[in-house]
Amino acid sequence: MNARLRNVRLRMLARRELQVRPRQPIVSFSFDDVLADATHAGLQIMQRHGIQATWYVATGLIGSAGPHGPHASESDLKRLQGTGQEIAAHGVSHRMVTKLQDSEILQEADACEAGLRSVLGQAAAPHYAYPEGAVTLAAKRLLGKRYLTLRTVRPGIMRGRCDASLLRGTPIYGGASAFPAIATMLDDLAARPGWLIFYAHDIRDNHSAYGATAELLEKVAAHSRALGVQCLSVGQAYQQLTQGSAVTVPESDQATRNASGS
Repeated sequence: MNARLRNVRLRMLARRELQVRPRQPIVSFSFDDVLADATHAGLQIMQRHGIQATWYVATGLIGSAGPHGPHASESDLKRLQGTGQEIAAHGVSHRMVTKLQDSEILQEADACEAGLRSVLGQAAAPHYAYPEGAVTLAAKRLLGKRYLTLRTVRPGIMRGRCDASLLRGTPIYGGASAFPAIATMLDDLAARPGWLIFYAHDIRDNHSAYGATAELLEKVAAHSRALGVQCLSVGQAYQQLTQGSAVTVPESDQATRNASGS
C-alpha cells in the first residue's frame, strides 16, 4: 500500500468525530517523554502563567538517562501532580506503534496505566500521545477504545470536524528565532478560534534537536496570555469541546496568574 493511500485510510477509518468549534480559541501545552529539566524550567513557566499542561509519560523511561538528557523521576512526577498538572500516557518503552504487534500495543497501554497509577496513587488522565507520532490503523482502533484522545505530531490548528484519535500537535523546538513563526500561528488562532496543541521535550539552553530554550517557551506562553486565548490542558479542552461548558481555572493557578500580572 502506498503512503498516500495509507494516510487516507488513517484519516478516514476508525474516526471518532470531535467538533472543534470553541467560542474562544484554545491552546494546550504538552510535554512528551517528560525530561527532568522540563519538570523544572518548563513547569516554572507553566506556573508563572497559570497554565495546566499535559505531560505524556512513557513509564519505562522514568528516572532513566536518555539521549536528550535524564528523564523525570517518580518524585518529579509527583511534584507535577501536586501542582495540578495533567499526567497522561505515552506507553512504556517509547517504541513506535508501527513496530508493535496488536497484543504488544495493548500490553504497553496496560503497563503504562499500571505504572502511572503506582507512582501517582490514582489513574492518570485518559489521554495518549503516539510515541514519535507514528500511527497505524490498528493502534488507532485499539487505543481509541482506551483513551479519550490520541495525539500525533502533525502540526496545525484544529477547527470544525476533527478526529479525537488523530489530534494535531505542533512542536516548540529551538530558541528565540523560532518564535515569530509560532506567534503567527497563535495570531491566526486568536483571529479564527480553534484548538492548537503545542508539544515540547527538553527545556534548557543547550537543548537537543527536539527541545527548546526556556526563553522560547516563555515567549510562547506569554504571547498566548497576551492574546487572551484559553490555556487549557488537553483534558480540559476535550471536556469543554464535548460538554459545551467553560472550564474553571483552579484557584491556585488563578492566584499564580494574578501574582504574575498575566
